[in-house]
Amino acid sequence: KDRAFSDFNTAISLKPEYALSYLNRGNIYFDRNESAKAEKDYLYFIELKKKSPDFEKHRLDTDMGDIYGNLGAIYAKTGRYDSALTLLDLAIKINPNNTNHLGNRAQTYFQLNRYAESTRDFEAALQINPDNGDMWNAIGVNYLRQNLAGQAKPYFDKAIEKNPAQGVYYMNRTLVFLQLKDKADRKSTLLNSSHANISYAVFC
Repeated sequence: KDRAFSDFNTAISLKPEYALSYLNRGNIYFDRNESAKAEKDYLYFIELKKKSPDFEKHRLDTDMGDIYGNLGAIYAKTGRYDSALTLLDLAIKINPNNTNHLGNRAQTYFQLNRYAESTRDFEAALQINPDNGDMWNAIGVNYLRQNLAGQAKPYFDKAIEKNPAQGVYYMNRTLVFLQLKDKADRKSTLLNSSHANISYAVFC
């Protein structure tokens, strides 16, 4: 990828109006978790593509869905949740079976305390990939944050079944037992549930 990155930089310096170079370099930045640089390249790619007379015809092409999804993930990561949801909605409209986009929108809803919508998207992603322990765990956390420990536990059990080497799942399941035990002490319950870790590989 280092060689490819160098070549994209060279291509941009020689032909700065060539949109695909920005897209490909943006993907490398995204994979490196260099969000600000990825965002800049993605937005410039879209700006260049908009100059094409057939942009509207291709605005909802499959490959555009990943660009919107990645941008949405960047916006969510940096706290721009409304913009993130707009782009992730569009990405999922284009690629409804993309579990990354579904998971990222679910995590965005989670950050907004919109737990029912978050759970809905994680459930949809699990219909596509039922072996993803992080998504089972995330639904459990959604329930735990609402002080619904009894509903949370089966999801943590399933997460552990899918990936028994992930320690955070066990920690979260322990919080279930604490929440059930301390049900009479509201203050303690809220404190315990707030420490639950969603542990979803979000914004990927």
